[in-house]
Amino acid sequence: MIDPKGSRNISILLAILFLFPKLSLKAQTPVFNKGEGGLKNMCEYVLNSSYKDRKKLTTTLIPDFEDCQAAFSAEKAKDIYKFIRRINQRHVLILTPEYPQQTQIAVWGAQKIDFETYQGMAKLFPGGYKEMAKYLKPEITYYLVRFSEPGHSNGATFDLLAYVNDHWCLFLSPWVPCMD
Repeated sequence: MIDPKGSRNISILLAILFLFPKLSLKAQTPVFNKGEGGLKNMCEYVLNSSYKDRKKLTTTLIPDFEDCQAAFSAEKAKDIYKFIRRINQRHVLILTPEYPQQTQIAVWGAQKIDFETYQGMAKLFPGGYKEMAKYLKPEITYYLVRFSEPGHSNGATFDLLAYVNDHWCLFLSPWVPCMD
């Protein structure tokens, strides 16, 4: 004989799981807003999160082909995507300071025109960006992030971050496949 109450409870549980398939006891990776403020919030999150959460966040930053197309010219998007994919297959990169003392966050942003003229914050980026400026999209702001010890200018540096397709992406040294 089937217990009608037990059967009803199982039906309710199955309906909940069907309607909310992403329901999980684990915390989801936070979403960060566009712009320098959103990127600084992400960096603050990195400083205050566990290694596991930093690793999970970094996996969300890995760009797909559509992200590369949104950030770079059609001429180089595929080459940049393949390069980043190779790096991610061979290395585990995690957006994190190298040392716990690196609690100071610096964020610099530049656009295509800055790289072309090598003016403003573009001078703080690796020199390869000047050479690849012709492959950048003019409407995108590209960012460099540095975690350093308070009062020091050297530290763990990450380039190139950009907000495309409604999320942040970490494009690892995209200037390498752009060298002619």
